[in-house]
Amino acid sequence: MLELLKALWPLALIIVALFAFTIIMKKFNLAKGAQAADSEDTDSNAPEFPYVAKSALLTDAELAFYRALLAAVNNRCLIMAQVCVAEILEVKNAQNQRSAWNKINQKHVDFVLYDRASASIAVAIELDDKSHERADRVKRDAFLDQALAAADVLLLRVAVSRRYRPASIRRYLGLAIARFHRG
Repeated sequence: MLELLKALWPLALIIVALFAFTIIMKKFNLAKGAQAADSEDTDSNAPEFPYVAKSALLTDAELAFYRALLAAVNNRCLIMAQVCVAEILEVKNAQNQRSAWNKINQKHVDFVLYDRASASIAVAIELDDKSHERADRVKRDAFLDQALAAADVLLLRVAVSRRYRPASIRRYLGLAIARFHRG
C-alpha cells in the first residue's frame, strides 16, 4: 500500500493543483466580471435608461385647443389628454385577443371627455392636422374610427386651427355632452 501511495503521489499532487487553479480562475473571472459591471454602471457613454423628458405633453395646437375645450365644457366633464386607446376600449370575444389588443395599445387619441361622477366616457376627440393626410395616418384613422364606433364611443374630429372659439366647440360637443348626461 505504501508503494502504491508513493507511485500515485505525483498524480494526487497534479489533481490538487488543478483543483486549486480552477478555484483561483473562477474567483478571478467573478472579480473581473464585477469590475466590468461596475464600469458599465459608471460609463456615461452607455446610459442604462436612454430617456429624457419631453419639453411638453401637448403641441402648441393641442394646447390651444385644450384651453378652448376647458372653457367650452365649463366643468361639466373632465378632460384627459393623450389617452391610449387601450384605456378606452377593451377586447371581448376575439379569436386572437393579443393581436386585437396590440392594434389598440399603440394608438392614442388627443382628448377624452368623461363624466365627473362616474368617469364614463362621453367623447373622444382627435385634432386633425396635415399629417392625417398621409397614407399611414389615413389607414390608422380609419381603423380608429371603426374601432371606436364598434364600441359605441363617439369620436369627434376637429381640424387644427390657429384659434378656437369655446362657443363653437360647445355647439359641436352638444350632442356628446347631452348623450353622457342622459347616461
